[in-house]
Amino acid sequence: MACKSLVLGHGVKVMAAIIAMLMVLPKISQAADPAATVEDVWSASVAVNKKPAEAGKLVGQQLKEACAGRKPDLVLLFDFRFVIKTPEDKKAILEGLSESFDKNSIYGATVHNYLQSNASQGSVGALALGGIKATPVKIALEAGKEEAGYATLAESLKAPYAAAKDKGRLVLIFGACVPRTNNEKIVSAFTSALGKDVQLFGSPSPIEPFTYFQGELLNNTLMAILITGDFTCSFAMADASPVKVGDQHQEPDKIVESADKAMKSAVGDKKDSAALILITRSFTRDHSLGNMRDKRPTGRADEDMAIRGGVKASLFIIGDDLEIGHPATGEPAAAKEDQINVCVISAAKK
Repeated sequence: MACKSLVLGHGVKVMAAIIAMLMVLPKISQAADPAATVEDVWSASVAVNKKPAEAGKLVGQQLKEACAGRKPDLVLLFDFRFVIKTPEDKKAILEGLSESFDKNSIYGATVHNYLQSNASQGSVGALALGGIKATPVKIALEAGKEEAGYATLAESLKAPYAAAKDKGRLVLIFGACVPRTNNEKIVSAFTSALGKDVQLFGSPSPIEPFTYFQGELLNNTLMAILITGDFTCSFAMADASPVKVGDQHQEPDKIVESADKAMKSAVGDKKDSAALILITRSFTRDHSLGNMRDKRPTGRADEDMAIRGGVKASLFIIGDDLEIGHPATGEPAAAKEDQINVCVISAAKK
């Protein structure tokens, strides 16, 4: 940069030169505030209805777009067992999703009903979660030795769980079978290994043997993912008292009421601050709303409104058989069935 001479005397000329020199000196970089470099927890999700060969690729493209340039720390993939039926179908959606995301970041399972991302429902759904650290573990279960497998899996998380004692901690649990998963014993194994206050959430399947783990399709495998970071969790579970109408069903009015109750309890004052509302919902609820339309024709829409009404956070619903969660925030983890099971993940206050 040229120094212009000002016709105001020699002293002023010198001052002008000094000012010009200062203008081209590099700026001194201040040390970044460590708190400012921590990424807030965030999520994005999609659900699509397509043939397996198209579904994985489409869900990957849409999820990548929803991430808006951010790189997730964890990608969860789920498929509906009655639509994505064969191992070949499952491998096809996995390969399609892997075109948009690193295979090693992809985990998930086959579930018992449709997936829902916000207002969109589909046979394939995927969820991206960022601003967290994920520690995934798995175990191949053996018939007759399932309980030992549950205990081994839980014990494998003891060290990373203890190391994150000053962070938000949540253990997600999916997968399993062989011959039938026992969720009560899974909860017992994790509370014994990690403590009675451990936060658990998931829907290990009692009948579906397929699990996605680091981009591979596995059989009869139970998976747990410890996520840690600057977040808090709140929970709720609610059911509708079952009634007998041929097969076991639930009263439509009570299904809608229970959804409203669970959402209000878990979300509370976090409507605007929640990063993700993760839900597992028993397929019996959906079947009852469909089979008993004569009692409440708008039952499905009413339940959906109760779940989504007024919530700004990304919302992802997994259709399941059985649920692991917390009846209310602060209560011990429990294994239940026929529930709507809610976990709200919110950025911790700074």
